[in-house]
Amino acid sequence: MTEAYSLEEEVKNELKLLQLQLEHSKKERKKRELEREETKIKELSKLKEQLATTTADDLGDSSSTVSAGTASTVGTSTVGQITVKKARKNGPQRIASVISEQPSTGEEEQKQASLNPAELKRQREQEQQQKKEQREVEEKARVEAQKSDPAKEKGGDIKYYVKGKLKGWNETKGFLVARAEGLFFYKSAPQGRGSTAGGITYDPTAKSAMSIQFVVLETNSRGSTVPHRSSCNISLMPGDHPKIDEKTDASVYFSVSFFDPKAKSFQTQLLRCNTKGDRDEWGKFISKFIRVQGLK
Repeated sequence: MTEAYSLEEEVKNELKLLQLQLEHSKKERKKRELEREETKIKELSKLKEQLATTTADDLGDSSSTVSAGTASTVGTSTVGQITVKKARKNGPQRIASVISEQPSTGEEEQKQASLNPAELKRQREQEQQQKKEQREVEEKARVEAQKSDPAKEKGGDIKYYVKGKLKGWNETKGFLVARAEGLFFYKSAPQGRGSTAGGITYDPTAKSAMSIQFVVLETNSRGSTVPHRSSCNISLMPGDHPKIDEKTDASVYFSVSFFDPKAKSFQTQLLRCNTKGDRDEWGKFISKFIRVQGLK
């Protein structure tokens, strides 16, 4: 009787122990599941904060598509200030990861980022067409300028500005000669002035105080030759240069943007004529060789 009782108690204890182990296992499993869920929630919350400045439309427009069931990265898209990577896995689209945060690059680039590929392509085509039309207009203007004025050189008194080390921009009086190679600044009219069928010419060996080449050839790291072309602007406005303000008659100024091989960058040279008519004549003649903005 005692042995039977002891056996029964032992079975009950074993059963109770198994039940306790089972409950403990359930609690541990549930705890791990809860921890995983909490981790997911934290990750999603963090992602939501990072994407707070974006809209659902921005994400929809910038998304890319791949075949359902394929897990692959389909590129990156910039929306506002955040760059995100798109991925598709087992059909539904999801954001795989936030790659990096970038500073704002202006309203224009944000607008570009919100466009879908078709709109971007159409916009690029329109820009290319506009550039093509602009080049055709400039080429036509150059041909007409050469027909109306066969002179190969133009010279005249001019004022130009050189930035000083201490006193800002210094006005310098000189004599300017424009020819196909560029602009040449002299302290006075060069010697050897003569007249030919093509108009007045100047001694090409005369030493100039300063010169601007219309085309500068540079060799890049790949060994290719890159041409840097100058451009002229005869429609300057107050604020376009420190010497031009609201009290200044901007109609007598023009500028030439040129590539400086020493500085490895484009620089701007400001010039001042006596009258608006003189400025227009310089712009028309220079248009034979380079692009001139504001030419009518």
